[in-house]
Parts: sequence; structure tokens; C-alpha cells
Amino acid sequence: MGNDFRSRMPVTEGRVLVTGGSGFIGRRLVAALADAGTEVTVADLKPFPGSAEAGSPGPSVQVLGDLCDPEIADQAVAPGTDTIIHLAARTSVLESVKDPQTTYRNNVALTAGLLELARQRRVRTFLFASTNAVVGNVGGAVITERAPLRPLTPYGATKASSEMLINCYAASYGVRGVSLRFSNVYGPGMQHKDSFIPRLMRAARDGTGVKVRGDGTMIRDVIQVDEANLPGSPEEWEWAAEGMNVVLDAIPTVPAVHLCFGNYGGQTIQKGSWGRLIDYLNKLHVNHIVMENAHRPPEELAVFRELRPEIGFGLGVVDIKQTVVESADAIARAIEHADKVLGVGRVKYIHPDCGFWMLKRGIADGKIRALVLGRDLYEGRN
Repeated sequence: MGNDFRSRMPVTEGRVLVTGGSGFIGRRLVAALADAGTEVTVADLKPFPGSAEAGSPGPSVQVLGDLCDPEIADQAVAPGTDTIIHLAARTSVLESVKDPQTTYRNNVALTAGLLELARQRRVRTFLFASTNAVVGNVGGAVITERAPLRPLTPYGATKASSEMLINCYAASYGVRGVSLRFSNVYGPGMQHKDSFIPRLMRAARDGTGVKVRGDGTMIRDVIQVDEANLPGSPEEWEWAAEGMNVVLDAIPTVPAVHLCFGNYGGQTIQKGSWGRLIDYLNKLHVNHIVMENAHRPPEELAVFRELRPEIGFGLGVVDIKQTVVESADAIARAIEHADKVLGVGRVKYIHPDCGFWMLKRGIADGKIRALVLGRDLYEGRN
């Protein structure tokens, strides 16, 4: 896709080192960088999975081994490295409580060693995968960058320590440092992980229970690893559909799935094939698919004729990426076009594309009025 997220990934002037690049988050990042033409080194205990022949761009160089070993770190931060993206870490909170010394070694000592190599070899940028665990328990409050550091576990403390080291190297030596505090990351490819969401999905799949720690009132933020589930890892569509159907079958009203084509700016950020997407959608136990169409090429609708005839459509006919208010006639024409392409009666709902909150109130009100008037015009209401 011409405007794919990966094709818009900025290319740096030199090599990018991704530590932990063979992991759950790392392999997606590496593929995106490599696809954009960036020279990437992966340093990990495990080889990078996949290959370019299989449609998965990989690193230019792989360094296998423990980055706490000075020789391995020296190979990884080779001369010419422009950016270090540091994902490698011991991430289990429970393991950090059991073995804080190893967690310190793999998190703080490792980060300190990389920062020193970055200083010596004039690496310009150091991006660090931190965690919201550095702020501890904030109750129901919103976590922001200004939240004080109050970690409650060795894991959170090691990440907070690493953040402070990065700040020191930025202030003292000019290494440009950024710490990204991830919440709980989930998505395809995490079946092996022991965090709560994969445990919950395995329990749903297998018909078993899942242990909840505490009294069940905890609130956690989550973030999807690709921003758009299936197209980020199309080879896992069958596993994704099984998990989705567990949820869909439990819906007491009208089950539907939202198909997101892009982000709020209108760019396509997914990668995959129409064939796998249609296979995935056809396997879902849904009444209809909620689609964003207003900012998409009209001819794309034809692909969805391959869906099972009993699957209907919720059609996006209001473009939230434009501030111009649609006319009732334009809304009616969009519905008419969909009927011609998909078949009369398959459009069950019409709605705005998602992201309506970005519009000013007056514009949003005008677009909703146009939506109603366009529907009435199409249906011949007075």
C-alpha cells in the first residue's frame, strides 16, 4: 500500500539498533523499519523470526547473546549506529519480586552499559521502553507524564532508574533520550506470554478459569500492539477469529465488529491481503460489520461482496477528516452506491466514521443533521 504506515516510517541517517528486536513488540518494529529502508541491527537472545521471502522484512544484522556481556554489547552498538531503541528487559513483575537482583542486572545494568556505549560512539538518539508501573498505584486517576515516580515493585523501580539514567545522559552528554511508558500491550503473537490478557483469552478458548489477583477491582490500561489487530499479523487470522467469537457469542443484543481502515489522519496503517481479511470476517459470528468508508476509495466496497450474504454492513457515510458538512444528497448517493455494489438490503446502519470527537461542535452537529436528512432522502421520507 502506497501510504502504508511502514512506508511512512522515517529513515534515519545511520543504523538503528533494536534491543529485544525478536520479541512481541520488537519484531513488528523491526519489520516496519526494514520495510522503510532503514538499516537495522537486532540484538536479542533469540533469532529474529520470519524472513523477507515470507513477506516479513527483517534486520540487516543480528547479534545473538546477552547484552550484559561487554563483547555482545560492543558488537550490537557498532560504529555508525545513529539510534538505539531499547526494548530488551526482564518484564515480569512477579519474577522481579522473586528475583530482584537478576531484574536489576537485566534492566538497570544493561541500560547503563548501552548508554555508556551510546556516549562513546556518539549515538544521537536513545528510545527506551518504560512502563506505567514507574508511577505505582494511582487508583482511578489518569496517568500522565507529570505523575511522580512511586514504583511499588522491583520491576517498576528498575524502569524508573533507567529513565533517570537516560535523563542524566541527555543532560550531561547530549544523547537525545525519550522514555515511552507503555501500558499493557496485547495483540496477535502473544499466546506465549503470561500477562493477564493472553491468560484470559486462553481460558476463554479452552473453557477454563483464570486467576484474578486481589479483589477484582483493579483498573489497567491496555494498548493494541498494531493499532489494528488482524492486518498487523494477517497470518494469525484464525486464532484472532476464535477469540473474537468467544466475545461475540456472549453479546445479548446485536453482535458487530468495527473494521478500522486507518488512523485519525486517514492514512492506511495496516498491512495484509484482502483474501485473509475476508476469510477472517466470514468466520465471525456477527450481524454486521461496522465500516469506515467516507474517506476510502468507493471501489473498495466491491471486495466485501465476498462476505457471507447474511452479514450486513454499518456504513460510514460522514467524513470526519473533512470539516465541510456533507449535503443530504451526498449522503443519499453514498447509500445508493453501496446498495448497488453490495446488494439491496445489506446496508443495515449508517453512521459517521470514527473520530467524531475531533470536530468542533457546530461542524459535528451539521454533519449529524446531514446524516439524518440524507437517510430520509434515500428512503423517500417526508
